[in-house]
Amino acid sequence: MPIVNYVREHIRFIEYASDEKLSSSERLLWYALMHVMNQRAEGNVWPDDFVRISNERLLSLCPLKFDTMASARNKLKQRGLIEVEPGDKNKKSPAYRMIYFFPTPSTPPSDQGDGGFYPNFSDNMGDNVGGNMGYNMGDNVGGNMGYNAGDIYINNIQGHIPYANKEREEDDETNTISIMRARASIRMAWKNAFGSEPTPSILYAIMERGLSTYELDIGMILEAIKIAGLRGASDPLAYVTQLFEDWHSHQIWTIRDLERYLIVERNRA
Repeated sequence: MPIVNYVREHIRFIEYASDEKLSSSERLLWYALMHVMNQRAEGNVWPDDFVRISNERLLSLCPLKFDTMASARNKLKQRGLIEVEPGDKNKKSPAYRMIYFFPTPSTPPSDQGDGGFYPNFSDNMGDNVGGNMGYNMGDNVGGNMGYNAGDIYINNIQGHIPYANKEREEDDETNTISIMRARASIRMAWKNAFGSEPTPSILYAIMERGLSTYELDIGMILEAIKIAGLRGASDPLAYVTQLFEDWHSHQIWTIRDLERYLIVERNRA
Protein backbone atom coordinates (compact mmCIF):
# COMPACT_ATOMS: atom_id res chain seq x y z
CA MET A 1 0.00 0.00 0.00
CA PRO A 2 1.43 3.40 -0.97
CA ILE A 3 1.91 6.57 1.00
CA VAL A 4 -0.24 9.29 -0.54
CA ASN A 5 -0.34 13.01 0.19
CA TYR A 6 -3.99 14.05 -0.02
CA VAL A 7 -3.28 17.74 -0.69
CA ARG A 8 -0.58 17.05 -3.26
CA GLU A 9 -2.87 14.71 -5.19
CA HIS A 10 -5.60 17.33 -5.31
CA ILE A 11 -3.26 20.10 -6.46
CA ARG A 12 -1.91 17.88 -9.22
CA PHE A 13 -5.41 16.82 -10.25
CA ILE A 14 -6.52 20.45 -10.53
CA GLU A 15 -3.61 21.10 -12.90
CA TYR A 16 -4.36 17.94 -14.88
CA ALA A 17 -8.08 18.70 -15.08
CA SER A 18 -7.32 22.19 -16.35
CA ASP A 19 -4.77 20.98 -18.92
CA GLU A 20 -7.03 18.20 -20.20
CA LYS A 21 -10.28 20.17 -19.91
CA LEU A 22 -12.07 17.57 -17.81
CA SER A 23 -15.81 17.97 -17.50
CA SER A 24 -17.40 19.00 -14.23
CA SER A 25 -18.87 15.52 -13.82
CA GLU A 26 -15.42 13.92 -14.20
CA ARG A 27 -14.03 16.25 -11.57
CA LEU A 28 -16.87 15.65 -9.14
CA LEU A 29 -16.57 11.90 -9.47
CA TRP A 30 -12.79 11.97 -8.97
CA TYR A 31 -13.22 14.06 -5.82
CA ALA A 32 -15.85 11.65 -4.54
CA LEU A 33 -13.64 8.62 -5.15
CA MET A 34 -10.68 10.31 -3.47
CA HIS A 35 -12.88 11.10 -0.48
CA VAL A 36 -13.82 7.45 -0.12
CA MET A 37 -10.21 6.30 -0.52
CA ASN A 38 -9.14 8.82 2.10
CA GLN A 39 -11.69 7.33 4.48
CA ARG A 40 -10.21 3.87 3.86
CA ALA A 41 -6.64 5.07 4.40
CA GLU A 42 -4.67 4.21 7.51
CA GLY A 43 -2.91 7.43 8.31
CA ASN A 44 -1.06 8.42 5.15
CA VAL A 45 -1.07 4.86 3.80
CA TRP A 46 -3.80 4.58 1.18
CA PRO A 47 -5.41 1.56 -0.48
CA ASP A 48 -3.98 0.66 -3.87
CA ASP A 49 -6.22 -2.30 -4.53
CA PHE A 50 -9.87 -2.34 -5.62
CA VAL A 51 -12.42 -0.92 -3.22
CA ARG A 52 -16.12 -1.66 -3.65
CA ILE A 53 -18.28 1.45 -3.57
CA SER A 54 -22.00 1.40 -4.16
CA ASN A 55 -23.54 3.65 -6.77
CA GLU A 56 -25.78 5.10 -4.07
CA ARG A 57 -22.73 6.09 -2.02
CA LEU A 58 -21.07 7.84 -4.96
CA LEU A 59 -24.25 9.61 -5.99
CA SER A 60 -24.66 10.87 -2.44
CA LEU A 61 -21.21 12.47 -2.69
CA CYS A 62 -21.63 14.10 -6.09
CA PRO A 63 -24.87 15.66 -7.41
CA LEU A 64 -25.09 13.67 -10.63
CA LYS A 65 -27.61 11.44 -12.32
CA PHE A 66 -26.60 7.81 -12.66
CA ASP A 67 -26.07 7.97 -16.44
CA THR A 68 -23.91 11.07 -16.07
CA MET A 69 -21.89 9.43 -13.32
CA ALA A 70 -21.43 6.27 -15.40
CA SER A 71 -20.22 8.33 -18.36
CA ALA A 72 -17.77 10.26 -16.15
CA ARG A 73 -16.53 6.97 -14.71
CA ASN A 74 -15.80 5.63 -18.18
CA LYS A 75 -13.94 8.81 -19.15
CA LEU A 76 -11.79 8.73 -16.00
CA LYS A 77 -10.96 5.12 -16.79
CA GLN A 78 -10.00 5.98 -20.36
CA ARG A 79 -7.74 8.74 -19.07
CA GLY A 80 -5.90 6.26 -16.87
CA LEU A 81 -6.97 7.93 -13.62
CA ILE A 82 -8.95 4.98 -12.26
CA GLU A 83 -9.56 1.30 -12.86
CA VAL A 84 -13.03 -0.19 -12.52
CA GLU A 85 -14.41 -3.67 -11.96
CA PRO A 86 -18.12 -3.89 -12.80
CA GLY A 87 -20.54 -4.91 -10.13
CA ASP A 88 -23.39 -7.40 -10.20
CA LYS A 89 -26.83 -5.89 -9.79
CA ASN A 90 -28.30 -6.54 -6.33
CA LYS A 91 -25.29 -8.72 -5.44
CA LYS A 92 -22.12 -6.65 -5.31
CA SER A 93 -21.12 -3.05 -5.97
CA PRO A 94 -18.62 -1.89 -8.56
CA ALA A 95 -14.99 -1.80 -7.40
CA TYR A 96 -12.63 1.12 -7.99
CA ARG A 97 -8.86 1.48 -7.92
CA MET A 98 -7.29 4.94 -7.92
CA ILE A 99 -4.21 5.61 -10.03
CA TYR A 100 -2.43 8.14 -7.81
CA PHE A 101 -0.20 10.81 -9.27
CA PHE A 102 2.49 10.67 -6.57
CA PRO A 103 2.40 7.30 -4.80
CA THR A 104 5.38 6.42 -2.59
CA PRO A 105 6.02 2.82 -1.49
CA SER A 106 5.19 2.38 2.19
CA THR A 107 7.91 -0.27 2.49
CA PRO A 108 11.50 0.03 1.27
CA PRO A 109 12.30 -1.73 -2.01
CA SER A 110 13.92 -5.15 -1.87
CA ASP A 111 17.67 -5.57 -2.24
CA GLN A 112 17.21 -7.62 -5.37
CA GLY A 113 17.72 -4.60 -7.57
CA ASP A 114 15.99 -3.85 -10.82
CA GLY A 115 17.59 -6.58 -12.84
CA GLY A 116 14.27 -8.13 -13.76
CA PHE A 117 12.68 -4.85 -14.74
CA TYR A 118 14.63 -4.28 -17.93
CA PRO A 119 14.62 -7.49 -19.99
CA ASN A 120 16.27 -7.59 -23.40
CA PHE A 121 18.46 -4.54 -22.82
CA SER A 122 22.14 -4.63 -23.68
CA ASP A 123 24.58 -3.83 -20.91
CA ASN A 124 26.74 -2.14 -23.50
CA MET A 125 26.27 1.60 -23.60
CA GLY A 126 27.29 1.54 -27.22
CA ASP A 127 24.06 -0.28 -28.06
CA ASN A 128 22.11 2.77 -26.94
CA VAL A 129 24.19 5.84 -27.73
CA GLY A 130 27.73 4.82 -28.62
CA GLY A 131 26.93 4.60 -32.29
CA ASN A 132 24.48 6.65 -34.24
CA MET A 133 21.47 5.54 -32.13
CA GLY A 134 19.81 4.05 -35.15
CA TYR A 135 18.97 7.34 -36.76
CA ASN A 136 22.23 9.12 -37.54
CA MET A 137 22.11 11.21 -34.42
CA GLY A 138 25.87 11.56 -34.50
CA ASP A 139 25.69 13.21 -37.90
CA ASN A 140 23.64 16.01 -36.42
CA VAL A 141 26.01 16.93 -33.59
CA GLY A 142 26.12 20.67 -33.23
CA GLY A 143 22.79 21.08 -34.97
CA ASN A 144 19.33 20.51 -33.62
CA MET A 145 19.87 16.71 -33.48
CA GLY A 146 16.95 16.21 -35.84
CA TYR A 147 14.34 16.80 -33.18
CA ASN A 148 12.34 19.91 -32.51
CA ALA A 149 9.36 18.53 -30.63
CA GLY A 150 10.49 19.91 -27.31
CA ASP A 151 12.03 23.17 -28.51
CA ILE A 152 9.01 25.11 -27.38
CA TYR A 153 10.18 24.79 -23.81
CA ILE A 154 13.83 23.70 -23.83
CA ASN A 155 15.21 27.19 -24.37
CA ASN A 156 13.15 28.50 -21.50
CA ILE A 157 14.58 26.05 -19.00
CA GLN A 158 18.19 26.72 -18.09
CA GLY A 159 20.08 23.65 -16.93
CA HIS A 160 18.16 21.12 -14.92
CA ILE A 161 14.61 21.62 -13.78
CA PRO A 162 14.83 23.48 -10.44
CA TYR A 163 13.54 20.67 -8.24
CA ALA A 164 16.04 18.24 -9.75
CA ASN A 165 19.05 20.51 -9.15
CA LYS A 166 19.94 20.26 -5.48
CA GLU A 167 22.41 23.16 -5.64
CA ARG A 168 19.98 25.63 -7.10
CA GLU A 169 17.33 27.51 -5.18
CA GLU A 170 14.30 28.95 -6.94
CA ASP A 171 11.16 30.46 -5.56
CA ASP A 172 7.98 28.41 -5.68
CA GLU A 173 6.48 30.28 -8.62
CA THR A 174 9.51 29.76 -10.89
CA ASN A 175 9.70 26.13 -9.81
CA THR A 176 6.06 25.50 -10.63
CA ILE A 177 6.31 27.16 -14.06
CA SER A 178 9.40 25.14 -14.98
CA ILE A 179 7.78 21.87 -13.92
CA MET A 180 4.66 22.67 -15.93
CA ARG A 181 6.78 23.45 -18.99
CA ALA A 182 8.71 20.21 -18.58
CA ARG A 183 5.50 18.23 -18.22
CA ALA A 184 4.03 19.81 -21.34
CA SER A 185 7.20 19.05 -23.34
CA ILE A 186 7.24 15.43 -22.20
CA ARG A 187 3.58 14.95 -23.06
CA MET A 188 4.16 16.37 -26.53
CA ALA A 189 7.25 14.23 -27.12
CA TRP A 190 5.46 11.07 -25.93
CA LYS A 191 2.49 11.75 -28.19
CA ASN A 192 4.81 12.34 -31.17
CA ALA A 193 6.67 9.10 -30.43
CA PHE A 194 3.78 6.77 -29.58
CA GLY A 195 0.65 8.39 -30.97
CA SER A 196 -1.05 9.06 -27.64
CA GLU A 197 -0.33 11.07 -24.53
CA PRO A 198 1.24 9.33 -21.52
CA THR A 199 -0.96 8.28 -18.64
CA PRO A 200 -0.53 10.28 -15.42
CA SER A 201 1.49 7.46 -13.87
CA ILE A 202 3.87 7.26 -16.86
CA LEU A 203 4.26 11.04 -16.94
CA TYR A 204 5.06 11.12 -13.24
CA ALA A 205 7.55 8.23 -13.55
CA ILE A 206 9.42 9.91 -16.41
CA MET A 207 9.67 13.22 -14.57
CA GLU A 208 10.60 11.64 -11.26
CA ARG A 209 13.25 9.32 -12.71
CA GLY A 210 14.61 11.60 -15.40
CA LEU A 211 14.71 14.87 -13.50
CA SER A 212 15.04 13.85 -9.88
CA THR A 213 16.69 10.42 -9.82
CA TYR A 214 19.13 10.82 -12.73
CA GLU A 215 19.17 14.65 -12.85
CA LEU A 216 18.98 14.85 -16.63
CA ASP A 217 18.33 17.98 -18.62
CA ILE A 218 14.85 18.16 -20.14
CA GLY A 219 16.38 17.89 -23.61
CA MET A 220 17.87 14.50 -22.74
CA ILE A 221 14.52 13.25 -21.50
CA LEU A 222 12.85 14.25 -24.75
CA GLU A 223 15.67 12.59 -26.70
CA ALA A 224 15.19 9.33 -24.78
CA ILE A 225 11.48 9.33 -25.60
CA LYS A 226 12.22 9.88 -29.28
CA ILE A 227 14.73 7.02 -29.34
CA ALA A 228 12.26 4.66 -27.69
CA GLY A 229 9.65 5.58 -30.29
CA LEU A 230 11.96 5.17 -33.25
CA ARG A 231 13.11 1.79 -32.01
CA GLY A 232 9.57 0.58 -31.43
CA ALA A 233 10.19 -0.25 -27.77
CA SER A 234 7.68 -2.81 -26.53
CA ASP A 235 7.89 -1.30 -23.04
CA PRO A 236 8.55 2.41 -23.67
CA LEU A 237 8.80 3.43 -20.01
CA ALA A 238 11.34 0.71 -19.25
CA TYR A 239 13.34 1.56 -22.36
CA VAL A 240 13.39 5.27 -21.56
CA THR A 241 14.39 4.59 -17.97
CA GLN A 242 17.23 2.34 -19.12
CA LEU A 243 18.53 5.16 -21.31
CA PHE A 244 18.36 7.50 -18.32
CA GLU A 245 20.44 5.06 -16.29
CA ASP A 246 22.97 4.49 -19.07
CA TRP A 247 23.48 8.19 -19.69
CA HIS A 248 23.77 8.99 -16.00
CA SER A 249 26.37 6.25 -15.50
CA HIS A 250 28.46 7.84 -18.27
CA GLN A 251 28.06 11.31 -16.77
CA ILE A 252 25.84 12.48 -19.61
CA TRP A 253 23.23 14.88 -18.29
CA THR A 254 22.73 17.43 -21.07
CA ILE A 255 22.59 17.49 -24.86
CA ARG A 256 26.02 19.14 -24.82
CA ASP A 257 27.38 16.25 -22.75
CA LEU A 258 25.91 13.81 -25.25
CA GLU A 259 27.41 15.67 -28.20
CA ARG A 260 30.86 15.51 -26.60
CA TYR A 261 30.42 11.81 -25.84
CA LEU A 262 29.44 11.03 -29.43
CA ILE A 263 32.41 12.99 -30.78
CA VAL A 264 34.79 11.03 -28.54
CA GLU A 265 33.21 7.71 -29.54
CA ARG A 266 33.34 8.60 -33.21
CA ASN A 267 37.03 9.52 -32.98
CA ARG A 268 37.74 6.19 -31.32
CA ALA A 269 36.09 4.25 -34.14
